[in-house]
Amino acid sequence: MTAARRRVGRLFRRDARVEELLVGDLGFFETTFLTMQRKIFEDQAPMHEAYLGGGLDAIRALGLAGIIDSATVRAWEQIDGGDPAQVQAGNGALLFREQHDIIDRFYVDMREHSPPSGRVFTYLLTLAGTPAIPGAKSYCDVFPLILRAPISRRARLALRTPLAAGNLALFTNRWQLIEMDTLPVYQRLIAERAAEARALIERPIAKRVRPWGAQTRS
Repeated sequence: MTAARRRVGRLFRRDARVEELLVGDLGFFETTFLTMQRKIFEDQAPMHEAYLGGGLDAIRALGLAGIIDSATVRAWEQIDGGDPAQVQAGNGALLFREQHDIIDRFYVDMREHSPPSGRVFTYLLTLAGTPAIPGAKSYCDVFPLILRAPISRRARLALRTPLAAGNLALFTNRWQLIEMDTLPVYQRLIAERAAEARALIERPIAKRVRPWGAQTRS
């Protein structure tokens, strides 16, 4: 979050009005992001630990207890089956649960916070954000804002801008990026470059955050 905040700040460091608009609310946005990460962990960790300890029987027990819904139980059944296409479908269902059921309400809170601060911040986040998956593209790369204007009866001028034609705080926009680029890139990574994917997953968190830590000290 600190690194993203610094990147957003650099984008608009010369605009005093934007700085004044956002600085007072940065604590809210940072706390919300940390809460989102905690909620993901609280949702995913019990399922993974249950599966490691008791397999599908433990997952189904979570379903019977009302801790997870039937769609999530089905996702684990697909993963457990081992068929590559079904494993991908199951992982996609778990990702949908994460993005829609678990954290979407927090994105909504951020976007609607202290108008127009929330919409400005989440749009800047869309501009500054880049996926952590090697080869995955940013929202601006996949869905750039294109300005179009007629120059004659038969021709139109199209200008691609570095801006984004959407906002990651909106679920439809966020999921569109995941379906179009992030998820397929991740699935190709684990299918075609398994050793690299495993090394990335197993990399200690302290090493992952080191580049951002260095930025915060500069």
